[in-house]
Amino acid sequence: MRAAARLEYLRQRLHPVQLRTSDCLGPCDRRDVIVVHPHARRRPQGPGPVWLARMHTKPAIDALIGWLEADGPGQALTPVELTYNAFRPPTRRKRSRRIG
Repeated sequence: MRAAARLEYLRQRLHPVQLRTSDCLGPCDRRDVIVVHPHARRRPQGPGPVWLARMHTKPAIDALIGWLEADGPGQALTPVELTYNAFRPPTRRKRSRRIG
């Protein structure tokens, strides 16, 4: 699926889920990255966002949609179909100033 078609497909299937796009979310060397945040009422319980890469196929997108329909992170387990796509984003490093 082409990027514009994927976005439209997600928007149609996930309404009223909020969907934002960006050229790069940080790990720019990875393609087709999606970050799924838990619902606000579940964030205090500890689940954090789930990062998924290579989300360019219809089966991966359909697995994502099914997961979100089951309330996603913090409520439903990450689908087996997405375990290959999940990754930990790189941590931001503080820049140190050189003195001297």
